[in-house]
Amino acid sequence: MSSAQAGRGARHLVQLVVAVFAAIALAPLAVVADSEAGNRVVFSVKAERDLPNDHVVAHLRVEQQARDVGKLNNSLNALMADAVDAAAEFDAVEIQTRPANARPVYDADTGKLRQWRASQSLTLSSDDFAQTQQLMQQLQETFAVSRVIYSVQTQTREDTEDELIRDALLRAQQRAELVANQMGMSDVRMIRLEINPANGAFPVQRRDVMMASSAVVETAPSLEAGSSKVVVRINVEVELLP
Repeated sequence: MSSAQAGRGARHLVQLVVAVFAAIALAPLAVVADSEAGNRVVFSVKAERDLPNDHVVAHLRVEQQARDVGKLNNSLNALMADAVDAAAEFDAVEIQTRPANARPVYDADTGKLRQWRASQSLTLSSDDFAQTQQLMQQLQETFAVSRVIYSVQTQTREDTEDELIRDALLRAQQRAELVANQMGMSDVRMIRLEINPANGAFPVQRRDVMMASSAVVETAPSLEAGSSKVVVRINVEVELLP
């Protein structure tokens, strides 16, 4: 997100909260009587929405073993280079490689070094499920898919949170009016307002491992994204006025 977009988003949220403090001279639910503080009411409201996941991150991994650690590293480097070249054909997919991890394997009886085992992983991320699926099909000739994570794009989530904040604030105002009327009060003074969006839509993880094979993988892995829940909770404390 650009700095200009971030600035507009921040100003929008400030304007929204200011509007609430002005409009919610009404809001509540858990009355606390105090001789100095007066009758205060504390409550929370929640708004949530299910959104279709529109972003995917796939983690792939390859493991090899050999007696010569140098040849082993060269083999992994060649595989990763091939994967990067393959990904270049899919402009909607971003690829990120991780450093190789090599460890010695010792003979259980003699304790002598028997061979080296090394693994290396890469990550694919994209908003285009079709391209990701095709690339994964190609890479599965060598790599195993260890994990796939689906989520909602940041901009989509933030736009939805703004809508949910409006919904939750309206519910807070309606509840405040209800409590004030039922208790014979004529007005409400805002004491505290907290807006707590969840930390992003809850990602959906798929952990089933699709093992790589020396044979050509003819069927692309199925990417069923599902949905994620975006949640906004508002905590309110007000004072009831006669």
